[in-house]
Parts: sequence; C-alpha cells; structure tokens
Amino acid sequence: MIRVACCVKTKIRNTLYRTRNTEKVMTKNNPENTAPNRGMPLWVQITVWTVLIALLAVVFMGLLRAREGNVQTGAETGKFDFTMPLFKGYYYEGAQEISLTELRGKVVVLNFWASWCVTCKDEAVELEEAWRFYQPEGEVVFIGVDYVDTEPEARGYLERYDITYPNGPDMGTKISQAFRIRGVPETYFLDRNGNLIWTDARRSFLRRSWNSRLYSLNATAQLARLKNWNSTTLLAKYLRRITAFSEQS
Repeated sequence: MIRVACCVKTKIRNTLYRTRNTEKVMTKNNPENTAPNRGMPLWVQITVWTVLIALLAVVFMGLLRAREGNVQTGAETGKFDFTMPLFKGYYYEGAQEISLTELRGKVVVLNFWASWCVTCKDEAVELEEAWRFYQPEGEVVFIGVDYVDTEPEARGYLERYDITYPNGPDMGTKISQAFRIRGVPETYFLDRNGNLIWTDARRSFLRRSWNSRLYSLNATAQLARLKNWNSTTLLAKYLRRITAFSEQS
C-alpha cells in the first residue's frame, strides 16, 4: 500500500511540475495571458492533494490495524455494537436499519465487502445461497457491510449477484475500525450471546468449515432440510456431510 501511495504522489508531483512549466511557456509567448487554458485549475490541485492525503490516511490505518491485529475470538461485541442504515430496498423486520444489539439471541454472520473487491465477488453467490437456506428458520442473520465504496457501485454489485440479506454502508468506516479489519472480504461469526466465535474468515475457510459452525450453533430443525437442499456448491456438500455424520452418531 505504501508503494502505491508513493507512486500516486510521484505522478501528482510530475503533473504539477509539467503544469507549472507549461504556464511559464504560455506566459513568455503570450505576455497578456489571454490563453483560455492555463493548466490545472486550483480546485483540481486541491482535490488531487485531498485524495492523496486520504489515501495516505488509509494506508496508515491499514498498517496500524495490521500491527494491532483483528479482534480476538471470544470478545464481547458490546464494546463495538453498531446501528447501520440499510441501502434502499433492504429491510430487517420492516426497518431500514439494523442494530447488532437487537440481534441478541440469534447467530450473526457479519461480512465486510466492497464492489471493487475481486475476491468478494467470488464468495458472493455462496453467501447468498447460505442466507436463503438459513433465512426461513429466522435463527441466523446475515449482515453485509459495504466498505469504502460509492452507493451506485455498491447497489450495482448487490443487484448483479442478487443479494437479498440486509446490506448497508459503513459510514465513516466506523464499523470496520471497531472490528479492526485488514481488508475485504472478511467475515465474522457471533453467537447468540453476542460473542465473537470466529474472526477474519476467508473464502478458503468458509468453504471448508463455516457451515459446520453455523450448524453447531443452530442445530435444531436442520437435519431434514439439509438432506433436501439440492445444491452442488462445496458449501452445500459440506453441510450434507455434516448431516450424515450427525445421523450416524
């Protein structure tokens, strides 16, 4: 990330240098300064430097979080509860916002993503399929937290992958800072008491074991439905293996 920031800074410096030289030549050739375009306007320069400063701030925060590490398994989420507004068209129990505190008594799957994130797209379909499987029981809630994004791009992403579980923007990155995420995608599991039981779950781990965790937390009324879940994804196959093992036990 530091290398990217340095490259951006170098490009901006070169652009400003060329602009100043262009202005000098224009002034020399045209003392009356009547040229319609005198280079990069001041407001553009201010915008560019503002973006650069913001980028450096993101890099710094990323390095700081990497040093601190993620929140630890077993941590009580009461210290970083949040209420998040949902995107237009998304609701939770009729409300267009969702609160972590109000989800006590339910298993929560918290997924951080962004429309510009390539690996987020890879797991989007599996997350949605799992949500549709667990949603009828009402015991497991999926929440999507959109990280450092624009609303048009985020909404386009949600529509493209037909994502129906509650999703909203991480305003001011407050939620991601509380969880000390180091990037996207990252997924967190919370038990019925609001304690973190799994942190920083990546897709490779999701495929292997995330459903076993959900199953252990929400075992009631699942066996019959699992056998009838006609899906070819690795996620579904793993769940069916858990079902067979449970029945043999």
